[in-house]
Amino acid sequence: MARAHAALAALLTDFLPTLLSSPPVSAPAPAGAELHSEEVRESGGYDAAAMGRNRSPRLKARVLVERDGQVLLVRHAKRKQKAFWCLPGGNADPGESLAQAARRELLEETGVDVEIEGAVLILDGPAAYAGDGGAVEVILRGTITTGEPGPTTHTGDPYLDRIEWFPLDDLPVSFRPRALADLLRQAGSSAALPLIPIGDWIEDA
Repeated sequence: MARAHAALAALLTDFLPTLLSSPPVSAPAPAGAELHSEEVRESGGYDAAAMGRNRSPRLKARVLVERDGQVLLVRHAKRKQKAFWCLPGGNADPGESLAQAARRELLEETGVDVEIEGAVLILDGPAAYAGDGGAVEVILRGTITTGEPGPTTHTGDPYLDRIEWFPLDDLPVSFRPRALADLLRQAGSSAALPLIPIGDWIEDA
């Protein structure tokens, strides 16, 4: 089991460096656990005790939409918190794929439908939302297919108060996440960012 964890950590570190900021720490497996888990895998079963308790983070999807050198942003102004700008998007609902969540959120917040092209950044926040498993936020690149961005009556977020286009090279100081601002500044455009393909999880027949 320990060898499997180490191999998985190495693979993710090679291909998704933004997802992992440090290697996972695994508790020592009890004597015989590796052999027992191998027997469970071969039989097609699932050994919850051997797997241990898993982290259950919030999954968020946001969409990077660029048009004529400008990026579509929304502003959140929560009570007792300084207002900030970010990409439109939000939490994925149970049973939603990243693309489905992204399209729903864009429609709710800005009134537009988008075509999702792939992911450009994965943000991992184990310490975010203390006691709730943290958060994993996936930044997707998309293109507007229908509609024009503007306020809607079904945003679902009472703190979203503005929708605006900003020049890519002049993002607001309060823009989040800064990691994306740095990437855009280096790349010069969202189209220059390498895409991470998103595939469907297909169970073996």
